[in-house]
Amino acid sequence: MIIPAKPVPFDGSILVTGATGTVGRHVVAELLKRGVRVRAGVRSVSKAAFLRNLGAEVVELDYARPTCVRSAFKGVDRLCIITPVDSRMVQFTDQLIVEAQRVGVRHIVKLSSVGASRNSLLTLAKLHGEAEEIVSNSGIPFAIVRPTMFMQNLVTMFGASIKNDNAIHAPAGEGKIPWIDARDVARILAEMIVKKHTDRIYTLTGSDAVSMNIVVSLLSKQLKREIEYVPISQEGARSGMEGAGMSKWHVDAMLELWSAVRAGNLSVVSRDYKTVMGVNSVSLVEFTRDHESYWK
Repeated sequence: MIIPAKPVPFDGSILVTGATGTVGRHVVAELLKRGVRVRAGVRSVSKAAFLRNLGAEVVELDYARPTCVRSAFKGVDRLCIITPVDSRMVQFTDQLIVEAQRVGVRHIVKLSSVGASRNSLLTLAKLHGEAEEIVSNSGIPFAIVRPTMFMQNLVTMFGASIKNDNAIHAPAGEGKIPWIDARDVARILAEMIVKKHTDRIYTLTGSDAVSMNIVVSLLSKQLKREIEYVPISQEGARSGMEGAGMSKWHVDAMLELWSAVRAGNLSVVSRDYKTVMGVNSVSLVEFTRDHESYWK
């Protein structure tokens, strides 16, 4: 009689890269709540005190310094890859996988993007697709999530104009977006890590795709004042993003996304979140209620 070997339990830390970002900070918090030892990889340790206060071990992760990347993997047996929106994200992913293979990481989850494919006409989706292939060809068990636009953009991208001008200026036309809350993305990433989901790719969206007119209607109701949607041209959007200090590469990539929104190419709704988590994702109504103070 052959007795199957028991799986070796994870006894090291999980390295979460991009740990101070929109999704990363919530992934760290979710994992700590589940009793997981977390190593939070950040570019600037001085800006990550809040993660240390939560109970994470904070380490510097500077892709321009290979020895720094190598040091971040000490004692790590799981990896959550969250790379910045950067033209070098494929290179960054490759660096992480090389180190993961070196130390014997046994499970990887990666934050990707809706529609990721090396054949995509969208720059961000193409780069994420290439990065996914590096992960899938690593020989390490993996799972991937592909979220659509984050509800948090209503704070980070449009918060000032909502607060000061009672308006959202965007080149979305009448296109619809099935917005997803970054907190939900973090919850499913943590679930995938703890339950070791393998050979799975989940597309994450909200339950409904809505136009910007619906978004401002929900905001108006929550804030008890009229919020207006002001459609703008691609060039108007370019001017605004460049004025905010975004690089030309980043601006071009975002304008591609907005073109896809206007064409209706990002309106497909997925039920993967409910299938995995057993509950509905956060609705826009709930999000506007939770973040009301940002637009006051």
